[in-house]
Amino acid sequence: MRILLIGGTGFIGEYVTKELARLHHKVYVVHKSPLKAKNKFGGVRYFRTDLNLQNPQLKRIFKRVDVLVTLIQPDLRQMKNVILAARGAKELKKIVYLSTLLLYPDSASPQKETAAPKPVTQYERKKYKEESMISRFAKKENYPLTVLRVATVYGDVKNKGIVNRVFLSLIRRDDLTIRGGRSNLKMRDYIFVEDAAKLIAFFILSKQKKPLEVINISTGRGYSVHDLVGRIEAITGGKAEFKTGKPISDKNINIGDNKKMKALSQYKFKHNLTTGLKKTYKNYLKIYS
Repeated sequence: MRILLIGGTGFIGEYVTKELARLHHKVYVVHKSPLKAKNKFGGVRYFRTDLNLQNPQLKRIFKRVDVLVTLIQPDLRQMKNVILAARGAKELKKIVYLSTLLLYPDSASPQKETAAPKPVTQYERKKYKEESMISRFAKKENYPLTVLRVATVYGDVKNKGIVNRVFLSLIRRDDLTIRGGRSNLKMRDYIFVEDAAKLIAFFILSKQKKPLEVINISTGRGYSVHDLVGRIEAITGGKAEFKTGKPISDKNINIGDNKKMKALSQYKFKHNLTTGLKKTYKNYLKIYS
């Protein structure tokens, strides 16, 4: 299969690229920043393109791909340019859009794909706008669309989330600023990047019967910030020095129901939170030891 990854050099994208290359698919990666040879995977074709511009090169790439996968941070201008380039692509058979579990309403229960989105933060609103934009395009052009709403992914130094901040704080012995302090009990559904990449690759490659499929990529379990920090401290042997940041208005509990994902993929997770964090620590020590 010929697959175009928009954002295939980012945190999640790099793992998805590696997984698809391992499965011997023809992978094309579009990226903006310069890329060293050591950071490229064998057999993968890389195209340096600025998505802020309407680039004829991107339209030419679409003439040779079966699946479009967008993995980048939300940017409405860039998404418009990707859609313009994809318009009328005769070889294109499917689109996969990487969204976020955070679109779901605040709830103590794992949220199903049928739950009505309730974006709160700017990031969530942009993601939802992009979802809507690409859904309209796919419907108009008659391209099957898979929307993957992904939980909080962690596992490597490219990640910029809470797990990254905790590890760097302990490794560098810096103060750790947490919104609401150490007692923060906000819960998130954390998924290790290798598990996330394998699941994303599965749904990229799977045949789709319906015009639109929305699928949660999640573990179905939530952990508080307090619990997360405690586990990382136990793994590293360190003790985080906290500063309390100003609370922000976002979801208190965000957990995804993964029954649909499991039924379709039959996937069995390779990592729970503790084993995933241990592997994450090893990944950080490769860079910061």
